[in-house]
Amino acid sequence: GYRVDVNKGIEVSPGACIQTKKEYTLIIEMRLDSVTGRAKRLISSKDWGQRGAFVYNSYYAMYPWFRGLKCQEDIKAGFFYKFGLSRTKDKKVSMYLNGWKCASAHPPYADAFALDEDSFSILHDQKSDYNTGGWVRRIQLWKDALSDADMLSENKCSLSVMKEQVTDQWEFCANQAEDCTCEGVIR
Repeated sequence: GYRVDVNKGIEVSPGACIQTKKEYTLIIEMRLDSVTGRAKRLISSKDWGQRGAFVYNSYYAMYPWFRGLKCQEDIKAGFFYKFGLSRTKDKKVSMYLNGWKCASAHPPYADAFALDEDSFSILHDQKSDYNTGGWVRRIQLWKDALSDADMLSENKCSLSVMKEQVTDQWEFCANQAEDCTCEGVIR
């Protein structure tokens, strides 16, 4: 994995993997240094402004706090989680935690969290109060919104067993041609 210091973040350039920002699925396996105090930015994209995915009061949620786009699972500092976010062409945003759908809605702002084709950021906010450090173990990106069953499968989850696969590789996966690559930059 990669250590991400506070106020640094990771910038990801998905342009070669997703040609459109209208539909995508993103899974980021990471552990946070801090989950209390001010909201901690997880995912941001250029057109989102101050909106986006955060851990706020120990919960994974989308800001502004809109109609239940909040996972009820308590997030703890120092533990790895698989934070999932997907967007369909009809602007339905779904949030997943360790493969399980925990929230879904059609937000009326930030173009329903469409990704910028040039880049998006992980663990970085323009305001340093909203930043936290952590470890990023794996980043996966698809050009489609995965089904709930596919999210469970990709996260290697089942009702009877929830395994966490340990890897030291920073992987960018795209559900596209084999020659597709995405680039990431540690700030």
